[in-house]
Amino acid sequence: MKINTISISLLIAASTLLWTGCVKEGPQGPAGYDGYDGNANVISSIWYTPSSWKYDNTTPEYYFDVQNAEITEDIVENGVVLAYMKSPADYPVNSIRPLPSLAMGCDWNFLIHTYGKIEFTSNALDDPGSITTSFRFILIPASVYLKSTKLKSKSVTELKNMPYADVCKLLGIKE
Repeated sequence: MKINTISISLLIAASTLLWTGCVKEGPQGPAGYDGYDGNANVISSIWYTPSSWKYDNTTPEYYFDVQNAEITEDIVENGVVLAYMKSPADYPVNSIRPLPSLAMGCDWNFLIHTYGKIEFTSNALDDPGSITTSFRFILIPASVYLKSTKLKSKSVTELKNMPYADVCKLLGIKE
């Protein structure tokens, strides 16, 4: 009988806690962000400024890698990957260029040879780490690209060649 009394007491206590927790309501907060034209799943990275670059004698190019689990097979094979660079040594200063690009006398590009990792490259004659160039990528899943009315009118090539500010505006990304 002691077990039943303890069980009933615990059940009453738990029910009381659940009921009182649900009854109180505070003021309603503002509506959440719905995403821009269905683009809530677009992924934009931070700006990466590599402290050091590696050199590949076979290409010959300098490169640095960024690991990111959101660079999935589905996005790479079916979606859109955009990449950008900015540098205080570029003209105009800190202009943001889509990759691939020719800037400061060398080619800048990006490569995804393994899902989960993006590699930024430069065929500069000297280590490009001395000019504090920054890089960013934007991942657009296929489901977003194919469903968005604003994106459907753009080819992948058009998106890759659009100015950075226009891409951010189109996708609702803070610059």
